[in-house]
Parts: sequence; C-alpha cells; structure tokens
Amino acid sequence: MEIRKKLDNLRPASRRLVWLTLTAMLTAVYFVLDRAIPPVTESLKLTFAFLAVLAAAIWLGPVSAALVGGLGDLLGSLLIPFGAPIPLLTVSAALEGLALGFLLYEKRGVCRKWPERWIRLVGALLAISLVFHLGVNTFALALTYDPEHLLPWMLLKLPLRAAKEAVLLAVAIPVGAVLMKTASHR
Repeated sequence: MEIRKKLDNLRPASRRLVWLTLTAMLTAVYFVLDRAIPPVTESLKLTFAFLAVLAAAIWLGPVSAALVGGLGDLLGSLLIPFGAPIPLLTVSAALEGLALGFLLYEKRGVCRKWPERWIRLVGALLAISLVFHLGVNTFALALTYDPEHLLPWMLLKLPLRAAKEAVLLAVAIPVGAVLMKTASHR
C-alpha cells in the first residue's frame, strides 16, 4: 500500500480532508501510546508515542508531525496528567515532529533510493534522540524537578535516559523503514 501515491491521486479538497483526518487519528494514537504506560520514575517514561510522530512525518510532512507531537503531548498532560504539565516538553514534542518531517518527508516527484533513505532515517532518529530526548527533555525535567541543582541532576539521570533511548531507537529504526516503504512514490 503506497499511502503517498493514494493521497496524490485525490482532488485537493479530498486530500486536505484526508490529511486532517490522518493527522487527527495519529494524534489520538500518540495520546494513547503516551498515556498507556505510567512513568517508571519522575524522569523516565518508556513510551512508543514517537511512532505516531514518525508516521506523520514520513506520510504527511512536517506540519502534520508537529501537530501530532504538540497536540498529543498537550492533550496527554491535560487529560491524564502524570504530574504537573511541563510546557517545554510540549514544545519539544512539536519541534521534534517538525524536524522529523523536514528530514524524512519526500515531496511529490522525489523518490530517493534506499541507501540514501536509510541513512536519512537513521541520522534523523539519532539526531532527534540526542538533541530533543537527551538534551532538551532532560533539561526540561531538571528545570522542573530540581532547578537548584540543574547540572548534577541531568548528569545523574542521563545514563538511564540514554539506555531508554537505545531501546527506543532499536524499535524506531525498523518501524521507520517500514513506514518509509509504505510511503513510497514508486
């Protein structure tokens, strides 16, 4: 099933409606995956919600992925809170979707070969893990839970958060490859 080809064959009004519907559905998937498992600790939550953002980035582009990440996190923190909402995490989720969309979405008529797509996928997921998940999100949690001891808190939590990211990358890379295959223009 080639999702992008089916979207491209629709009339513009229908394409917008399908885009909006898929974005809403992926936001709901994000919400469920994000809130299905409670956090292990205050600073560690193992969730596969990023898969919804990854699907939106590959299939629908940066705007949709930013909406899925930002709205999904906002709805989750407001409707089923695991503590106080942290606005920086919501902004981070939206920016993560935007970055993934810019890195992985292939515009109409562009179809890269698999080695280049594979390198882009792995590079994008590594960059997102390092910059957003380990950098910005760890900083946001440190700022929320222990602002007086920011750096020591971050350094203490970083090894466990890095191990979590390794597990999530082991899932995200093959799932991303499958999503890219389903989005193919060929």
